[in-house]
Amino acid sequence: MRWIKTPGPKTTRNKPATKIDMEILAQDVKNYPDAYQYERAKRLGVSTQDINHALKRLGVAYKKSLRHPKASEEERRIFQQKIEGYEKAALSFISFTLMKAALLTTCHARMAMRQWVNAPMA
Repeated sequence: MRWIKTPGPKTTRNKPATKIDMEILAQDVKNYPDAYQYERAKRLGVSTQDINHALKRLGVAYKKSLRHPKASEEERRIFQQKIEGYEKAALSFISFTLMKAALLTTCHARMAMRQWVNAPMA
């Protein structure tokens, strides 16, 4: 009847792992650092949830690196240069299109003004 004395939820269990030998799991993590949890579970004969809890107890966290191991800096630079070229081409096309539209608008406005000035008064 713990809930009478402390009604709040209990956050930790302080109970050792019963299904998984933590030393074997630590060795498995060293041998297969990139293994998925379901692969570890299959090797150790337990469920993936058991592996998940045991890895948390070990303090093992899978963090993605900022750099991909197969990434090539040279290929990335070439790709970025291509993108910049496409952007410059698109900007020049857009500016040409805008100038053309402005010119046509100006021409149409001048033509309309001439027609209005030259229109006979009624």
